[in-house]
Amino acid sequence: MNFLVVDDMRFDRNILEMCVKKLGFSVDAAANEEEMFAVCEKKMPDCILLDWEMGETTGIVLLNKLRAMEGGSDVKVLICTSNSHPSFVGHAHAQGADSFISKPLTIEKLTNKLQELDLL
Repeated sequence: MNFLVVDDMRFDRNILEMCVKKLGFSVDAAANEEEMFAVCEKKMPDCILLDWEMGETTGIVLLNKLRAMEGGSDVKVLICTSNSHPSFVGHAHAQGADSFISKPLTIEKLTNKLQELDLL
């Protein structure tokens, strides 16, 4: 299974990558929209960990663009943010996210979410 981590903050991106790798999955990383879609056009990932609040855009905007791409509707998307207010969670699901995971990310949180999505 191939993952893509999308986060504009290098520190957060590195933590997300490390957690995915520790679970034995291959992972690519992107710091922005351009990098994300370059990876998706080359080979659509099976799962994307997508930051909600990016510098120039939002994860929700990127999610909507992803879903419009060929094969984009098949990708499992977990929105990641430090704001876990119920309104954020509901909005993420309404926009097509498969799940929501709060930062800071841990192996345990990621494992639980991937099990909920039948990816583990």
